[in-house]
Amino acid sequence: MHGPVAIVHDWLTSMRGGERVVEVLCDMFPEADLFTLTWDPKRLSASLASRRAKTSAIHTLAHAPWVGGRFRGLLPLFPRAMESFRLHRYALVISSSHCVALGARAAPTALHVAYIHSTLRYAREARATYEASVPGGAIGRAAFGVTANYLSRWDRAASARPHMLIANSTFTRDRIQRYYERDALVIEPPIETERFERARAAAGRVPKDAPFLMVSALVPNKRVELAVAAFQGRPERLIILGDGPERQKLERLAAPNVTFRARVDEAELDALYAGCRALVHTAVDDFGMVMPEAMATGKPVLACAEGGALDIVRDGETGLLIDGASVEAVRSTLDRFNRLPESAFDAASLQRSAKRFDRATFERRFHDALQVARQMQRSVMSGRGIDPSPIEPPVEHAVAKHSPRQMGAKRALDVIGAACGLIATAPLMLALGTWIRLDSSGPALFRQSRAGRGQRPFTLVKLRTLDDRCEVTRAGRLLRPTGLDELPQLWNVLVGDMSLIGPRPEVPERVTIFERDVPGYASRHCMRPGITGFAQVNGLRGNVSIAERLRHDLQYIRKWNLALDGQILVRTVSSVLTDTWRDLRA
Repeated sequence: MHGPVAIVHDWLTSMRGGERVVEVLCDMFPEADLFTLTWDPKRLSASLASRRAKTSAIHTLAHAPWVGGRFRGLLPLFPRAMESFRLHRYALVISSSHCVALGARAAPTALHVAYIHSTLRYAREARATYEASVPGGAIGRAAFGVTANYLSRWDRAASARPHMLIANSTFTRDRIQRYYERDALVIEPPIETERFERARAAAGRVPKDAPFLMVSALVPNKRVELAVAAFQGRPERLIILGDGPERQKLERLAAPNVTFRARVDEAELDALYAGCRALVHTAVDDFGMVMPEAMATGKPVLACAEGGALDIVRDGETGLLIDGASVEAVRSTLDRFNRLPESAFDAASLQRSAKRFDRATFERRFHDALQVARQMQRSVMSGRGIDPSPIEPPVEHAVAKHSPRQMGAKRALDVIGAACGLIATAPLMLALGTWIRLDSSGPALFRQSRAGRGQRPFTLVKLRTLDDRCEVTRAGRLLRPTGLDELPQLWNVLVGDMSLIGPRPEVPERVTIFERDVPGYASRHCMRPGITGFAQVNGLRGNVSIAERLRHDLQYIRKWNLALDGQILVRTVSSVLTDTWRDLRA
């Protein structure tokens, strides 16, 4: 990317998830100039504090004696302050936005890419929560309502300025589509997974009475009070790491088994992660970086089944999902966690799941997105004689364009097909299972962890075809070429782990290797894996080129529609019948 770069963030007054993303962006573009409404270098990382940030009038006003640093009270002035930044000389503007940064005004010839941590929650979904906490009684609430209406209108108009929007989760992307009527790529925030892996290695064995941990800002929308109330009268301990305006109220509510800690350095944070039993997360976060951080230290996550947690936590595999935003639901999940054996959550498996959020993955995908954004910009400018060079967009962008109605129909057909298939083949599977048990020692079913959509691990079920010496059994010699060993995967389809048609799932260990050796391999996980797929009906089964199989998988994802699924299904049946006839004649 040629020309000067500007990185714009709402405000830099603490090190939370958004600021971590800005830190990585600054490392990716070391010569970039940094713009922010206000900042406090004393509360930032050494890397960010060492840069020179260009601030707005909000910074001056926030440090006036009558304001005392409480800059959030100046919210109605934020849009105009953001638009006041002089960005006309920059060829690339990257806005990192959870409030108003996406409204930065880039030059007409510049490329503007906005990374969205959150849509403007103050004016929409969290409006009632914030309005209730506004001081000044009815007058204060009325003033906030007027401000929220203004911000909502401004935010909708400003969302058209960037050439590309990038969301930090599918939850955020859904709101971008709803509020802005625009598509967005999903690129999850970067996590320094190796740092947390080292913390786990240094911690050793964690005792059974180790505390639970919560890492959160103490503000209304984080719902920390749910966890505080849930731990009252229980034997477990909870450490809450964070600070904010709600702290005093929460401390008054807390029982003696709940401890508050305001700020710690990185080493102490890593030690708290590594020394806890599990992370408790009650917020509806747009992503929630603390969850993959905990997983990177080998710790499961107990999270409310809302927001970004649904992209991160797999119930029973990487943690437990709390069914409902209530004290009773949190307590019920704690009880369920306590009933599980210590071996229920494998630390190594949790760390593998966290790897998909690694910093290197973020950097690669962000650079790819910039190339696509440049192509989009050139396409817009092509009417002025600028010839756009064809660049194929990331496969995630193609998935975002798939019709929600057609995707819903695909899932409905999966459920109907799997249910009918299970009923119709149940006698056959029972007979085959009996034969397998008589043919060789061991269970009839083979279970193995595979990487599913978003690289979430799930347990794949097949009919066993190998004996204890890993040699193909007599039953296996029939089951494998006919594909009958795949029949139990209809259950995986029914429960949502798989689809009838899609890229074949791989074991997590191979995924890690393939992602390292085959560029773009991670992109194949943006759709549910299938029992059969486009690569398989084109002869790419077994020990074949991974790169060639990936090419077919990505081609399927980009061009997916229900008719293509129908073609693959017909070709699969035809291929199985042909192979079976050939084997019988041989």
